[in-house]
Amino acid sequence: MTTPQDTKRHGIHHSHEEMEWFDVLPGEQVAYRVHGKDVNNEYSVFDLRMAPKQGNGPVAIHHKADEIFRILEGEARFHVDGKEFNAAAGDVLVVPRGTPHAFLNIGDTHLHMSIMFTPPGDELIFKEVQGKSMEEIIELAKKYEVSVVGPPIVYSK
Repeated sequence: MTTPQDTKRHGIHHSHEEMEWFDVLPGEQVAYRVHGKDVNNEYSVFDLRMAPKQGNGPVAIHHKADEIFRILEGEARFHVDGKEFNAAAGDVLVVPRGTPHAFLNIGDTHLHMSIMFTPPGDELIFKEVQGKSMEEIIELAKKYEVSVVGPPIVYSK
């Protein structure tokens, strides 16, 4: 049963200097910004940094969460529902749950994005993938109700 105290909302401030980055895949780091548990499990926010010409893995579908990307620095190529397009700093992209998608950094500098999941939970996989093979990651994704449906997109000029 939910009590009034359980649903009380409060402001959250996480300064840039307090960000704790951790390695995910080679050339990829994540820093959690807003945890779902802190906002009544309505959403989560994290930052992702990716090295130049680096991809984030195979085409996947999140079955229970919408994903919202905001590019802070750099340029990415997105594959969304069979279409590919480039996005740059300042762009926002919404990927509804159930939509196949992947992305990679096509720039010569680091790609830095802020990403939101609503509802939260899918972001927790990042703490578990470090050091795992792609086969292990694909199996782990099932725990988060994420399906791998295609190979990674690759960098090409």
